[in-house]
Amino acid sequence: MSITHGLRAAFAAEGTITAITTDIYCNHLPQDSGLPSILITRTSEDPNNHLGGVGDLRNAYFDIECRGDELEAQSLAAAVITAFADYTGAMGSNSCKAAYYLSSDEDFEYLDDGSDDGQYLTTIQFQFQYT
Repeated sequence: MSITHGLRAAFAAEGTITAITTDIYCNHLPQDSGLPSILITRTSEDPNNHLGGVGDLRNAYFDIECRGDELEAQSLAAAVITAFADYTGAMGSNSCKAAYYLSSDEDFEYLDDGSDDGQYLTTIQFQFQYT
């Protein structure tokens, strides 16, 4: 299982997140997805090098998009940060050794229909060290 899908499994097992939504996606958001929802995208990954060479530990960086109305997006982002900042434990078949909350941004995305309709978006950046 990839770390991205392992992270999705960890989110799906977290009650504070699933109390808000069970719509958790990896890499792309289906056009018919409901709101609120989470989109998990791995932005980069690299080995954790040390003086002895490359070990098994890897660093993966993620953008986690929390979507919905303004309150839903903010509440969902807060639940993710609370549950996974400083997290250690299982992520699917991977083992998370450390989790770092890096930053977050808020935005509003308009629909392409010329209206003022759209959705709020809170994007959280995380780093996970895993084996």
